[in-house]
Amino acid sequence: MDRLQGRLRSGGAPIEGFSFLSDAKEMLRISREIEAEWVTGPAPSAVYVGFQNDAKFELETDRYSEIKRLGVSVYAFGEGQPKSAQNGATTWVSLPPDRRNLENQWYLVTRTPEPVAFVGWEVSDDSLWGHHGATHPDKRFAGFVSQDPRVVFAITSHLDIVRASNRPASNSGEASGDGSLRDLLSGIAPRRLGLLVDDGKRSAVTRVLNSIVSAGPIPNCDLYLYDLASASYLVDPYPRSDDRRPLEAAYVRAAIGRPYLADRMEQVPADGSVFAVLPTGVGFDDLGEWSNRLGLDAVVIPGEYEHAGLLDRLRGYTLDVLRSATGASVVISPTAGAPRLLRSLA
Repeated sequence: MDRLQGRLRSGGAPIEGFSFLSDAKEMLRISREIEAEWVTGPAPSAVYVGFQNDAKFELETDRYSEIKRLGVSVYAFGEGQPKSAQNGATTWVSLPPDRRNLENQWYLVTRTPEPVAFVGWEVSDDSLWGHHGATHPDKRFAGFVSQDPRVVFAITSHLDIVRASNRPASNSGEASGDGSLRDLLSGIAPRRLGLLVDDGKRSAVTRVLNSIVSAGPIPNCDLYLYDLASASYLVDPYPRSDDRRPLEAAYVRAAIGRPYLADRMEQVPADGSVFAVLPTGVGFDDLGEWSNRLGLDAVVIPGEYEHAGLLDRLRGYTLDVLRSATGASVVISPTAGAPRLLRSLA
């Protein structure tokens, strides 16, 4: 816990809403309560679930098929390859055997609508690990449940990297592979993606947005275009303080008076909705706050911000500022070479 506090607090408030668990029956009860809330309450956009292996996933197919039918992206992790992964999972991530790694354990995690993370680390003998039910008398677990967004976002950011690095197969059978930005985003399969946009004065921003436009829509994904040109130290870009929300293109054109932004929103192909977000502050800490508020799965940033110039550094437009402010995964799209997925530092 001391290591967790040191890694995630970053000088902020102590980790809260955190409980250690060791009783397998209590852990099973908590996991079933979380699953029931996903079905009966407001549906999350995406859930991350660790099954340990394909055999355990097969036992839960009916339960997760019901969750998936609600429009929830189910990212399932475990060793092996289940025969019916498409029935209960949007994406099955097949893992190499490793009983030390988080991704190989038993867990249920979601960022939205309320962040929650349950993790059960199996510490049974090797002969029992991944076998039998959780309440088998000889099985042993050590775990926790937390609603602290910093804990939740740290776990989901790590699992997003695992998903991308293991290049899982999706239900459509799409293969990853050429190292393109689109290829990486297909591996992440975001439901909500943040992109930068401006009035055409930042060539790096235009380059990345054009690559998204040319690649075609990302399946089942809402896009949020964060307008750097609207950032100001003195002026609030929203007409009224209660308008501080994602905006549709028609409203941007009629009420905000930013035709370049409305044009870009209409040009971007989307399999979901396209919204504009106007900064209410200067620097990437504002983008991080918006991404957390909106529950973005990932934010795409031009590689030029890895080595920001003096003016951008003074204004807070650096990669480190963004990674410290957001719980979303950060995708770096460089001018040359393959894009990279980075963990949040929040």
